[in-house]
Amino acid sequence: MAPRNSPPSAILPKTTPRKIMSDFATFLSQAPPVSRVFAGLTFSLSLSAHVLRLRAVHPYYLTWYAPMVFNTTRPEIWRIVTSFMISRPGMSVILTPFFLYKYCSDCETTKFLRSGDLLVFVLFCGFVILLLNTFILQGMLLCSAMTTALAYYWTALEDRNRSVNFFIVHFPVKYLPWVMIFVTLVAEDVGSALVEGTGIIAAHLYLFLTNIWPRVAGGRHVIHTPQWIHGLFEERGDSAAGGIRAGASPSVAATGPAGGAGATGRSMFAPSGTWTHRGQGHRLGS
Repeated sequence: MAPRNSPPSAILPKTTPRKIMSDFATFLSQAPPVSRVFAGLTFSLSLSAHVLRLRAVHPYYLTWYAPMVFNTTRPEIWRIVTSFMISRPGMSVILTPFFLYKYCSDCETTKFLRSGDLLVFVLFCGFVILLLNTFILQGMLLCSAMTTALAYYWTALEDRNRSVNFFIVHFPVKYLPWVMIFVTLVAEDVGSALVEGTGIIAAHLYLFLTNIWPRVAGGRHVIHTPQWIHGLFEERGDSAAGGIRAGASPSVAATGPAGGAGATGRSMFAPSGTWTHRGQGHRLGS
């Protein structure tokens, strides 16, 4: 117990702005590269558009609208990217980048062997989400759909007996993507929930092409990560064969060479057995 006449500084630790910035810089340096850039840009664009209300980044110029993208006079190509980096207004400005970083970083550090594999997953899912929302749903804000795709992939490789908390609700991990869509249905509308559901379709199609089709049906692996994409994230001297980051879990490293699965995270699945509801997600040795 501190003496009665001791100054407050002797009781409470000092928290200076310099220390806060130092801690934040340490967090950024240790965060996975794809997750850091993706979530950081999403937060910056959403904050600038909805809170700061900067005219140059008005949501009208950032959302997905196919006629403006494929306009032969003045094509707005940037919408292909920014439509995945702009949230809804209100609390979504904070919550969307938070959940995006959470599931993206979990996938990058524990579900994929290398950061380049996650980037290919994001590009593939983004392409499918764009197709579905161009020809079927006409969705314009696609960040929530990508977040759901990452959550779906993460839950597909988790232990099916594990439980998670979403706000104050406790339930089995396999229901997480569906709970996210239900929350959107209650808080927003049916259209927003359907747009978010396109992320599940995209992620499951990736799982089908990288696991179900090659492992169960004996088909060929059709999704591969080009070496130049791996080169974007690896330091000189990193092994191209192993490519295991320091932050990856031991289970990921242990399963890397198994089955010649390549570099798309396919070796995280058990090499045999039947497919039951998006995979069992058992790690080697469990």
